[in-house]
Amino acid sequence: MHDMEIWNNFIEEDVMPQRKQQIKSLHNYYVRHKEQILAQFVPLFDRFYQNVQLFCRM
Repeated sequence: MHDMEIWNNFIEEDVMPQRKQQIKSLHNYYVRHKEQILAQFVPLFDRFYQNVQLFCRM
């Protein structure tokens, strides 16, 4: 096998299945913890927005 064939095989056989599994796991985590994530995200985003406003006023 040439280097490019080895690389493509690695991507197809190892990387892509692992990537698909990680995306699926992330989605499952989000579905299970959606309310908690939202409860933490909204105040964090509010603080970020306030900091951006302060920075823009300088």
